Amino acid sequence: MNDKLVIRKVLLTEEDIFRIVPFVILFFIGWGKVPDYYFLIAIGFIAVYSIAPIKRFIDRKPQIIIDKSGIHNLRTRTTYSWEYIRNVNIELRSSGTCKLAFEYKNPTVVLDLEKLKTSPEEIEDFIKTIDPNKLKDEEKELKRDLEKILKNNPDSAAISTTIKNYKQKNGWIIGVAFFVFMALAITFQVIYPYPFSFALGWSLMLVLLIYYNKNAESRLRDSEHICRLSDKQFDELLIKFSLKQKNDKKNKKLIYVAMFIITGLIFVASYFLSNL
Repeated sequence: MNDKLVIRKVLLTEEDIFRIVPFVILFFIGWGKVPDYYFLIAIGFIAVYSIAPIKRFIDRKPQIIIDKSGIHNLRTRTTYSWEYIRNVNIELRSSGTCKLAFEYKNPTVVLDLEKLKTSPEEIEDFIKTIDPNKLKDEEKELKRDLEKILKNNPDSAAISTTIKNYKQKNGWIIGVAFFVFMALAITFQVIYPYPFSFALGWSLMLVLLIYYNKNAESRLRDSEHICRLSDKQFDELLIKFSLKQKNDKKNKKLIYVAMFIITGLIFVASYFLSNL
């Protein structure tokens, strides 16, 4: 067992893959079939989206080190001694970000783990070798919070398992569907000269993903055990499992507005590119 856990920047993130791969597909599928400016566009996007991975490849310095003396955030040159650390917890947010949170002399410290090569399991397993009591008892806290929400419901365990499985399955389906639809939209744009092929494919993808997500949540709401909960209890559970935020309605409106603007820009870009 190593005497310290060294955390560096990850070379390639899922976000990088989702950004770069569709344009790589466009480049190879369109070889000899589309005008040269399509290749220039694809190469341009690949170059821009490759900047961040290249920077992370060059910068291999440790970002966070965890050892017997404490947690060292080398990005801010700050050291947190184990003597004052309590309730270490790795938080997975609904936005997909990962945070290392712990209490330090009363205030809560939150370290961003996004784009770092590590995992909650790796950090937790290493801290257990130092002092397992420093870890936050998530299961105990979750059980306590569920008891508050469900008011000693005898189906608490089944409800918790159902929501956990839903969260994992839904995340995978949406991620894979996004990648597949993007690839198909680019392929159709290459095969068919109609200027709005990609824009229509993008729009169809958004509509289907929104429809799927809405129906998936409805199916969860109507599932066994959960169907007997009140709307307030159901919403509180979604917030607890990071499937929803407290100001969810406002956030959804902002997301829909952003999607509408992006879709409009894609249609405009498609029109001008087709006339080059």
